[in-house]
Order: sequence, then structure tokens, then C-alpha cells
Amino acid sequence: MNFNAEKTCSDQCPRCGASGNDIGWGKFEFEEEPWQEGTCKKCGCVFHEVYKYSVTVYTEDAEAKEEIETLKYKCPKCNGYRLECCEDGPYASEVLTIDREGDFEWGEISAVGMVVRFQCLECGYVLKDSEGESLTDNDDVVKWIEQNCSQK
Repeated sequence: MNFNAEKTCSDQCPRCGASGNDIGWGKFEFEEEPWQEGTCKKCGCVFHEVYKYSVTVYTEDAEAKEEIETLKYKCPKCNGYRLECCEDGPYASEVLTIDREGDFEWGEISAVGMVVRFQCLECGYVLKDSEGESLTDNDDVVKWIEQNCSQK
């Protein structure tokens, strides 16, 4: 005769109470609720430990507490503040909704390709190096912003 029962007995066998090294744990599974199968080495009981959210635990790294200064981009052509990264590869995104005014709500956008330029999102002004080549490297963009945009 088999039956299901629920019992609160965290990290121990619900039948005999064994715990610690007397329990063999399976891999952690994620379904509607995360769970892990346990097998008691003393009595052979097989059970599922079901986990419910109760608290978020995190460790704060003292070094990570240092705030990293963010840079402010300002377009020299239109004074816009939005920078765009343009790639040469295909883009894909799910259209989530479309309203009657033609506004689309997009899902996650995936891009597979190489960066070909960084440009102002408002007017299309392309960031270029001293030789007139479009910037394609993040570090070069940082240097360009530091040299060309006031950070006050």
C-alpha cells in the first residue's frame, strides 16, 4: 500500500529521523517548486525535500561596495544622451504587442554579429577615432566619452 504524506522534517528522514551523512541527496530539481530527492541510508526511505521561498541570502563583498562611476554620453551634434551599439549580424526579437498607433512592444532582442559602430540614438552621429574610423571597442568608447563629454 502506497500513500503520500507531508511532514516538516528539514534535512532528515521522515520515517526514522536520520540526518547528515545518513542521507544521500540527489540533484536539485526546479519545477513549480524546487525539490531534491533524499534516500535514507539507514531505513531505505526515499523522499522529496520541497523548498519554498522564505528569504534572500546574499554576501556583500567589501571591495564591491566601491561605487563605480558611470560615464555620461552627450552627443556633440544634437546634445542627445542615448548611445546605440550597431552590429552587422542578424537580429531577432519577438513582437509582444502592437497597438493601433503602430507602437510595438518587443521581447528580448538577440544579436549575432560584430560591432560595426557606436552612434547617437537620436541623430545617428557616429563615434570615430583620430583616423576617422568608427569605434568598435568598448574601451575605445570609454576613452572617447572621457575626452569628449563633460562628466560634471
